[in-house]
Amino acid sequence: VDTLVITIDSIPRFKDTLYIRDSINNIDSVFGYVTPHQKVFDQAKKVKYQAFTPKKPRGTLDEQHRIFTIGEDGAVRKGTVYDKILYKKDSNSFVIPVEITANLKQSAKDTLLAEKIDLAIIILDVPVFEHKSYNVTIPENSPLNQEVVRVKAMDQDNQQLYYRILENSVSVSYFKDLYGELARNECAEDYYGANKKLPFTMDSLTGDINVAGAINYECIVDYSFKVQVRNRADDSLDDVSFDSATVNVKVEDVNERPEFISMTLTRTDSIPRKATTEKTEIAAVVDGQWQGGVFNVYQDQQFESSVVVYDPDYGDGLKYKLLAAPLGMSVNSTNGSIYWQPGNDQRNQTRSIRLKVVDNGGLSDTLNFKIHIVNVNDPPEVVSP
Repeated sequence: VDTLVITIDSIPRFKDTLYIRDSINNIDSVFGYVTPHQKVFDQAKKVKYQAFTPKKPRGTLDEQHRIFTIGEDGAVRKGTVYDKILYKKDSNSFVIPVEITANLKQSAKDTLLAEKIDLAIIILDVPVFEHKSYNVTIPENSPLNQEVVRVKAMDQDNQQLYYRILENSVSVSYFKDLYGELARNECAEDYYGANKKLPFTMDSLTGDINVAGAINYECIVDYSFKVQVRNRADDSLDDVSFDSATVNVKVEDVNERPEFISMTLTRTDSIPRKATTEKTEIAAVVDGQWQGGVFNVYQDQQFESSVVVYDPDYGDGLKYKLLAAPLGMSVNSTNGSIYWQPGNDQRNQTRSIRLKVVDNGGLSDTLNFKIHIVNVNDPPEVVSP
């Protein structure tokens, strides 16, 4: 006897045995289709299927054979007494005699071909998810162990159910920047893992799915994966006693704070009777403080600076302004570069400077550093003869 097991996502044709689930509620649901044994039926333009009860007039069915219906197209559906009989019986298997007939054209006359088979229908004790798909949205940077969604399955026998994520079913969509470029490979490895490990875990007994890793919108914008439920912990016992559903997780973009990373200070040394040179110093910014110490600039000489700012939000417009600065100092509001030339009246002073960066959402960071204005010996001037 050829046996074909019905799967979750397909409706097969079968020969003599059909496995179906115990929780299908729609009377129009098709469990599967009868298939004749004889290949000659493939030549027929029309094949007709009919269930019958042996030793009774054609068209007369006893209660056993009305649990399921066999349509003329061979489709197997619930019968009129399905709910009344099915769960009152001790057995979970049924046998439905099916007659298959077809008119075959051979030469100028029609030939009637008939075949009778016994269709065995076996009811599997299978839990069923309440929904075939779960669609949820979570903000990026969600904390570890935060609940994403709880999936729930129903079981006719109220047995303990066991849930799991099917790791090989995962698909993701990567972030695209303003220029349509996909997120960097190293970003994908950081937030999805080189071994394709999901940043989610699933409680095998409750069906709770929780955050278990970093969630970054600027890397991956959505995840899709399948989850499975069984009524036994050992999944090797059979390969059909389960149900599956799809979980779609959309990552919501959250405005994130910009941060000063480093600063470069440059001064021009143009001292009388000496060659003009430039002095540059680069240092990191930690907790808003430039780590280069006090930077010396010379009176009447050009001073400028540039900054490196990290903003996780691609394309977030940044604006800069000076919160504290000596007279005459200016800043480029779009890139944070500072320009200044201290005068003679500002010599021998140490000044604190504060630079602020603000993103489109109003989040900001502040950079603090100090400069000392070094006196330059100016040549004397003749005031009067």
